[in-house]
Amino acid sequence: MDDHVVTALWRAFDARDWARALGLLSDDFVADWPQTCERVRGADAFIALNANYPGRWRCHLRELIEAGRVRPVIERRYALGELADAMRAMADGHARGKHVVSVP
Repeated sequence: MDDHVVTALWRAFDARDWARALGLLSDDFVADWPQTCERVRGADAFIALNANYPGRWRCHLRELIEAGRVRPVIERRYALGELADAMRAMADGHARGKHVVSVP
């Protein structure tokens, strides 16, 4: 997903414009929430879940990070040539932080 699509999706969610948000997701969209071990399959299901969420949700990561309330944890950085190693490391299920692959 490119940055423009992500930005448009966040704006649609913030405006609670579910039709516009749905149009930005592929039909086979899958959302994994590792904190709760939930998986939502399909754009329609994901939009329905969010449309029926009681209340509004907003996430301003930049503000949270700058305020020191959230600290991203990068466990390891990989060069693009190490992509297979990064995928294996994530597949083992023991990651404690983000694994970042740098693309030149």
